[in-house]
Amino acid sequence: MRRFIFNLVSVLFSAVKFGIMQLFHFHHFFYSGIQRFSPNTEVVIAEGGTIRLGRHVRAHRRSKLLAMDGGTLEIGSNTALGNGVSVNCMESIVIGEGVQIGPDTKIYDHDHDYRVPGGIGAGKFVTAPVTIGDNSWIGCNVVILRGTSIGKNCIVKNTYITESTLEENVSIGPFSQVRPGCHIAAGCKIGDFVEVKNSHIGQKTAIAHLTYVGDTDCGSGVNFGCGVAIANFNGKEKFRTTIGDGAFLGCNTNLVAPVTIGAGAFIGLQHQPGGPGENRRRRLHRRRGHRHPGCPRGRHAHRPRRADRQARSGPPLPPGEKIISRTPLPPCVRGNKSAARQPLASLV
Repeated sequence: MRRFIFNLVSVLFSAVKFGIMQLFHFHHFFYSGIQRFSPNTEVVIAEGGTIRLGRHVRAHRRSKLLAMDGGTLEIGSNTALGNGVSVNCMESIVIGEGVQIGPDTKIYDHDHDYRVPGGIGAGKFVTAPVTIGDNSWIGCNVVILRGTSIGKNCIVKNTYITESTLEENVSIGPFSQVRPGCHIAAGCKIGDFVEVKNSHIGQKTAIAHLTYVGDTDCGSGVNFGCGVAIANFNGKEKFRTTIGDGAFLGCNTNLVAPVTIGAGAFIGLQHQPGGPGENRRRRLHRRRGHRHPGCPRGRHAHRPRRADRQARSGPPLPPGEKIISRTPLPPCVRGNKSAARQPLASLV
């Protein structure tokens, strides 16, 4: 009942507020259908800005929509803005239909121009359009800055993105950063604590976690292990790195440009037959009752054959003689193989 009353109050408040806004901004504010804005949200149109809202747009507490300096802000139908979401527009921001935006997310299509005389205090801005595709999910604490384009059905979690393009079905975050000049193709996965800078990432490439990718042309279907670092600066000049389709970069791989990796290449630790891990693997198989190819069957299958044991231990002892002790031999017979195989009584 309490939730129903709150929703009813939000609908009535939105109807009254938007009706008044249309009176003062007749050519700059457009909406259709029922809107549900919390009473403590802000919708501001200043200096020739324009806001267009689709049907059933929802904005929760402390959300803010601002269009100024001739900018156009468009929000599609069935889009929801969480608590504390801020959307500031000076050129163009387009949010598609069915988009879910989590709490405290910031979306700006402009940035301070610190290169002009006077720096930030001069009040000059650099602008570029921002686009978010239909049915995308933007999590909490995401920062989307100018020049960013996000495709349909994307997932962005606690990430900083600026001047980059994300195609459809891309998953990014949490705690990641996409720096200017990046193009991430469809189906890619960018995991936690990943930084990508001025790079082209091919389709269905996985960069799981703890990775830096700088100035890289990466093919499709590439897998990045944990801790991979691709540096673009060798101490004197900056270069680009090229990675072919289907390559595999193992954990803790470091590449310092210029580097070219072919399609299907494998970099990292790989199991070698007969290596240090082979004997341990065989012991585990023996304990579990597995039989290796070429080994006899039975409960003694793990024991070497008699011929193999004799070959390792040398020629057989004469009849009636046997080694009765494996203690170290006396100094007088050390190094004398013939004496070492005689009975202990003959050595006294």
